[in-house]
Amino acid sequence: MAKSSFWDDLGNTLTRKAKGLSSRAENLYEIQKIRNKLSAQERMTEKLMMDIGKMIYTRYEQGEAVDGETGVICEEISQHMLEADHYRDAIAASKGEKFCPACHKAVMREASFCPYCGAACPTAELEEKAADVIEQADEELEEAAEAEVTEVPETEAEENAEATEVVADPEETVEASEVVETAETAEASETETSGSDPELEEERTEVGSAETEGPAADPENTETTELNGDGANTLRAFLTGKVIPLKEVNDGVFSEGVMGDGRAILPENDTLYAPCDGEVTVLMDESRHACGLTLENGMEILLHIGIDTVEMQGDGFEYLVSLNQKVKQGTPLVRFDREKIRTAGHPDVTVCIVTEEGNAKDFEFVTDIHAEAGKTEIVLFN
Repeated sequence: MAKSSFWDDLGNTLTRKAKGLSSRAENLYEIQKIRNKLSAQERMTEKLMMDIGKMIYTRYEQGEAVDGETGVICEEISQHMLEADHYRDAIAASKGEKFCPACHKAVMREASFCPYCGAACPTAELEEKAADVIEQADEELEEAAEAEVTEVPETEAEENAEATEVVADPEETVEASEVVETAETAEASETETSGSDPELEEERTEVGSAETEGPAADPENTETTELNGDGANTLRAFLTGKVIPLKEVNDGVFSEGVMGDGRAILPENDTLYAPCDGEVTVLMDESRHACGLTLENGMEILLHIGIDTVEMQGDGFEYLVSLNQKVKQGTPLVRFDREKIRTAGHPDVTVCIVTEEGNAKDFEFVTDIHAEAGKTEIVLFN
């Protein structure tokens, strides 16, 4: 009798613990939703503040009086924009182009009129301005190079001073001089045997310079940041099917980006896969229709199967992972029954939302393609 009571108590304890974990997961999910709404409001506030700044600067450009610190900031903006224009003109001149003063499109240097808007395009002034900018840049580079050469680290100077103070052993000095003489004799004999063919020497010089210089860099690509597609900085398709933007999802929370940006897939298979490496941080134990992952860079994503499928209370859904489990890209997360979802009157469109960007940036979202689960890259970032 006591043994039966023990097992009953153990079962009740495990049940309470499981319910507690489920409740905490749901609380985390609700907190995340509120956090995303807060982030959306903060982003909107920042955008509106930027819009106000643009409005003030536009009035400043139109000649309206702007006093105090606002006027000083407007003057600084104008100076930075002027310097940026100088650099653009210098780049255009080096490429045999110039910018139309009216529509600001690049045209050929010899063009007297813009082929796009018909405005007159002066050439001499732009070339003179570009030459001044290039000359100034060259001077700055020379000054920086001279400063780098003349500057001697203190540690190096101290080492040189210590080296001059060291008194060499006479025997070691004799041995060293003998080694030097032997090396010079060998080098001289090698020179005599090889001869002094000028063509051969020229060929050696060309080969040596080619090896040391290496391939020339493309100046136009120095500022380009390439997105890494090796899987570390990508989200791959979590299902097989057509990829669509969130705005086409028939749910206001998703389509309006309340929880964040992302992509949706119209599924053709019944297993949801991890789009990246990460840790399972959100599970809905009662409904089993959603799963959240956290990446090493702090980015958090939410995978949500169907619309309003929480009403199905887990019928047709099966978790294949557990909370706090480390998963790899392509790990099966949830198995679901598309037929049951449709029978219940719910769309089976599945979304992946970036609810927290963490340290990630420069997002690119792929859309309107047919993706293959675990292979097609649908989100890229740095």
